[in-house]
Amino acid sequence: MPNKALKQLSLKNKPSAAAPQFHSQLIAIGRFAAVFISCFAFAFLCGSLSFIPQTSNAEEPVNMNIEASLASALSPSNLEMTINPTPTGTQVTGELAVTVTTDNSTGYKLTMSAKDPAVVANQSNVTNLVHTNGVDKITNTTNTTPSALQNNSWGYNTGSNVTSFLRIPEYTNATMLVNTSGPTTGTGDKTDITIGAKADTNIAAGDYSGAITFSATANYVPSPAMQSFTPTQCQNMTVGQTILMQDTRNNELYRVRKMPDNKCWMIDNLAYNPGNTPIGNYATPAQGQFMTADGSSTQSTTNSDVPRFVDATSNNNAYCTDTAGNLADSTTKCGYLYNWYGATYGTGTYSMGSGQVATGDICPNNSNPGNTITGTTASPWKLPTGNTSDAIRGDFGVLDHAMGGTGAHQSSVGPYLQTSWLFSGSWSGVFSGRWNNGLSSQGGNGYYWSSTAFSSTGARYANFGSTNISPSTNGTNKYYGFAVRCLVSP
Repeated sequence: MPNKALKQLSLKNKPSAAAPQFHSQLIAIGRFAAVFISCFAFAFLCGSLSFIPQTSNAEEPVNMNIEASLASALSPSNLEMTINPTPTGTQVTGELAVTVTTDNSTGYKLTMSAKDPAVVANQSNVTNLVHTNGVDKITNTTNTTPSALQNNSWGYNTGSNVTSFLRIPEYTNATMLVNTSGPTTGTGDKTDITIGAKADTNIAAGDYSGAITFSATANYVPSPAMQSFTPTQCQNMTVGQTILMQDTRNNELYRVRKMPDNKCWMIDNLAYNPGNTPIGNYATPAQGQFMTADGSSTQSTTNSDVPRFVDATSNNNAYCTDTAGNLADSTTKCGYLYNWYGATYGTGTYSMGSGQVATGDICPNNSNPGNTITGTTASPWKLPTGNTSDAIRGDFGVLDHAMGGTGAHQSSVGPYLQTSWLFSGSWSGVFSGRWNNGLSSQGGNGYYWSSTAFSSTGARYANFGSTNISPSTNGTNKYYGFAVRCLVSP
């Protein structure tokens, strides 16, 4: 639930007749990396205070990697200014202090404006203080540079200046009061705001109301590069923690989550085309062709050892292109599908037999693609390994066991999959389907390559549907196109 802090401000104008006066309430609402403080002026009669609570929603953080805190407060909690008007005008001032605290690495912005006119009833100009009769006003000053107030006007300035004031900015043109570049220190940053009002004896007696909004928002923090992510950083994450990271090769964003196996997994499918590389061009097969050199299902060193990929959304499948429903939170939806040779960046060859593990991949390492052994300190991202048997588990099997499965094939386990492998679960798996000699099984099954060979013609993979899971015990043809997810071991 958002935090709420209520503050009050009132101004009393006392001509010889009944006094025009106004009172404000401040509401601070904070959630994640955004906090809104609103100062609302509400009228009261004969000293009887009444106010209307007003709430607003804080902005969601733009970047999931931002877990910084941000809080703000306004003091004093009650500020009263009393006007005893004269024919030539009397001015009064009061000071507000907005204090912001944050550990956000790129700092924060503090802005000030009038309230959103869309949520203020019966007021066309919310920068004025309006009488309860709806006609008389204490108008917003016209000053665009600090100047003395005109009679029956109000304004603000920053600091403690009590002689020169600016007009209250419109909601659509908020004034930037503060823009920092780093976290606050100590008890936070304090910004002083002076509110001034001037009235003469021509002003109507009665009650006036208006609004000011202060908004403190954490600055954007660029997503950290996956290429800079280290095993130590993974170790320091807590299980279930999710960060948003960027592959600097094509600036694609991926969610990375620390899973119950204590490893940090991509929970979005890889979407990267290496293009023309030393191992060959990552070409896309035509419809009806397999991911081989000549498009046939014949496997050999010449025909199998070529990199191939396909964009899984290229057929505009409704499941893979869903932007509002099933895959709304995914950064890459179904991603790309690769043959095994392409997924292992040419280190998973036709000649590799059962239990052998490819030493390269297209994961986002500094040395990538493929010129050092993956899973090392220098190149921590790697393809997950597959089981060599139900008793000898690879990365997929260990993860399944850590999430509450058996580490082996399981059927009729829909409730377990909903909280583990499927998109609703912690691994956020996608039914991205596969490329056989065309795209198939999209919306029904997910297939993910491991780095472990099954035979000269096959490699191990993880597969799941809505009720079953096979965590990489089985093997299938290396020319199939499957999805890729990478991981870092602490």
